[in-house]
Amino acid sequence: MPHHRLSLLGFFCAMSILAAPSLKLGPELAARCGQAALPAEAGSDTPALRIALPEALGDLREGTVMMEIRSSRRIGQTAKGSRWGNLVDCPGIRLFLQEGMDCPRFHMRHPGKTGSPSNVCRFAWLAPDQWYHVAVAWKAATGEVDIYVNGWAQQRTNLATWKVTATGGTLDLGGILGKDAEAATIQVREPELRAWHMTEPQLRTALRGRTFPDGGEGVRKKLEAPLDLSKFKLTPIFETDFTKPLPIIHEDTLFDGDKRVREPKPGEWVLEGPAKAFTKDGQLTIDNLDAGVLDHAVLWLPRTFPESFLVEYDITIEKPEEGLAIIFCAARPVGDPTGSIFKPGLPRRNGTFQTYIRGEVNSYHVSYLSAGPRNSSIPGARRTANVRKNSGFWLVASGDDQIQGQGYGRVPHRVRLLKVKNHLQVEVNGKLSVSFTDDGKTYGPVWGDGYIGLRQMNHILSATYQNLRVYRVDAR
Repeated sequence: MPHHRLSLLGFFCAMSILAAPSLKLGPELAARCGQAALPAEAGSDTPALRIALPEALGDLREGTVMMEIRSSRRIGQTAKGSRWGNLVDCPGIRLFLQEGMDCPRFHMRHPGKTGSPSNVCRFAWLAPDQWYHVAVAWKAATGEVDIYVNGWAQQRTNLATWKVTATGGTLDLGGILGKDAEAATIQVREPELRAWHMTEPQLRTALRGRTFPDGGEGVRKKLEAPLDLSKFKLTPIFETDFTKPLPIIHEDTLFDGDKRVREPKPGEWVLEGPAKAFTKDGQLTIDNLDAGVLDHAVLWLPRTFPESFLVEYDITIEKPEEGLAIIFCAARPVGDPTGSIFKPGLPRRNGTFQTYIRGEVNSYHVSYLSAGPRNSSIPGARRTANVRKNSGFWLVASGDDQIQGQGYGRVPHRVRLLKVKNHLQVEVNGKLSVSFTDDGKTYGPVWGDGYIGLRQMNHILSATYQNLRVYRVDAR
């Protein structure tokens, strides 16, 4: 990993505001080594805290490190390449902060390893000069790794199992993110070490009575309130009768060979990717037909929608604990904010994700339910609902998946997406899931009106939709 050496003056200035003179030990570890805390000192070449670990603590094959961190600048995306910085380095696990072009990540690795195996936990951003409570919990025998921010579990991840046999050693916390002019100082205070992999309820119990600043839209947190529509007037502008056949055409019919030559007729829905879509028994069904890595599907509604709208529908997925569903909105061609995404000359998209996120279409998209297949490296619920802005695939907000991992079974889920100019909010099953306010600067100009599309990744297999309606939204 790259290192950044501070000047001696800068080093002591950075360290002067740290308030973490010791590492607090959990009861079990305190009993092992006969003391409640271990002294901490500054690392030799970064502002990290370094703690010598006595052999009496054991081998740390399982544990939880928690602390408060603060960055000297916003942690977010890079214009090019990536930046790295140490966050936790101990005999049990290594955890880095990494900034990438689409989003920052918590990047975890086996102790003492500089290459694979590794995995990441993505988030949208951390605000500058704000203290966040961050914890990493691991269990080497099972590969379980969890990242918590302000007490809430972030994107689910894991590592291949590993062995920890060494005792003693050191625990390094914090450091420098990057080595260029944009390097950030990651400060640390109030570190703690526990002897077991803490779950979210256990961690929140341990933090009871402590308050932290709101993590904003950058990290996952639980949102219990519903959408507040009291300030808006809703005017119905689109509703489809799913008891009747729909004029659904496939994208391929708009092409002559590899050239897009015509647009859909008014009222036609356009299906992209290896799938079929049809209505039956009052429901719209989208079936994914192939299981290849790139074989996904998008169904575009047959018109454009204003910059402020509410879309709502019920979705039922075939496999309750697998699959990933997305809704696109405000979709327009790159460089043409009033154009059709089906205009002649645009390339074929065919459900392939890259063509939607880094291709010739601008949009926002929300992944409001996500769980990996059972045979994948990370099966089960992802936990996070994410907002990304395209073209560019920037992760701009993280929230809470209100569907996967909740134990609902195969039932309809009510999804509502409210876009009021530059502000997006998603409500699922009566609770806010994720929100994003586009400032028109950080990720480029705000996207206004445009097309709405329903996307299914192939491992969802099949999903049905009911009660699809769109309203124009005006201030009261």
